[in-house]
Amino acid sequence: MVLALGLLGLAVGSVPLLRLRSYQMGRVRCQTNMRRLSMALLLYAQDHDSRFPPPDYRTASAGGTASSPSRTRVIGDDDPPDGGGTASSMSGGHRTWVDLLRMYIDRQRILECPWNRVGEGKHKEKGFTFRCSYALNARFYDHFFPGPFPIENVELPEGTALLVEAGRRRTRSPFDQWEGWPPRHETPWITHTYWDTGADPLAYPSPHNRRMNIIALDGHARTITVAHYGPANHDAEYGRLGGGVFNWNGGFPNGDTSGAPRE
Repeated sequence: MVLALGLLGLAVGSVPLLRLRSYQMGRVRCQTNMRRLSMALLLYAQDHDSRFPPPDYRTASAGGTASSPSRTRVIGDDDPPDGGGTASSMSGGHRTWVDLLRMYIDRQRILECPWNRVGEGKHKEKGFTFRCSYALNARFYDHFFPGPFPIENVELPEGTALLVEAGRRRTRSPFDQWEGWPPRHETPWITHTYWDTGADPLAYPSPHNRRMNIIALDGHARTITVAHYGPANHDAEYGRLGGGVFNWNGGFPNGDTSGAPRE
């Protein structure tokens, strides 16, 4: 009897440790996914004059004009030639930045974080399906000027966010954990580009024990505590995302590091 109770206590005590190990393995796998995805982006840029793909666009065969000219590009069927059907729905002729990476991605499963799964998430305004847990920094396209931003012009790549965790929007808090399918605390709507955690906290969750995985432009991965899940005392354009990584250029608009960075 004593032995049985001892074994039961040992089993119960091991549950938190097993769960912690599961979280750690999920976080590491998520970081690996993001590293591979960032490598695909850099390979794409190498083949496209140091430019990243547009966040999303409609093919010309879909008809009509783009629903959001500042974020959606209309491209003919033969431009660019790399489009495919990996992560977003082709219905309506809509494609995303992940579709343009098809020839650089070896495995579809790298697109989803095991603790932040997406499934059949859709873009609320544009209606396309996006099966990826990660968002591309929107500042690389149609922000500082029309079209793509040359990545060699970023003075502080180690301090510039490239990819952040996104996926399905949360309903209550960015710290809500993924708890299986169907999702309990998530909406059907996805986010495929990154703007700012302070401006839109529910779009960019921290699924790894209240922390988030990110990739900087220089390719290094970090698990961070998000610095700003609210707009107070925060610069949404350049400010700190977490750790030493900022929304853009280390928090320095002109690359001048003599002063303090924008938070």
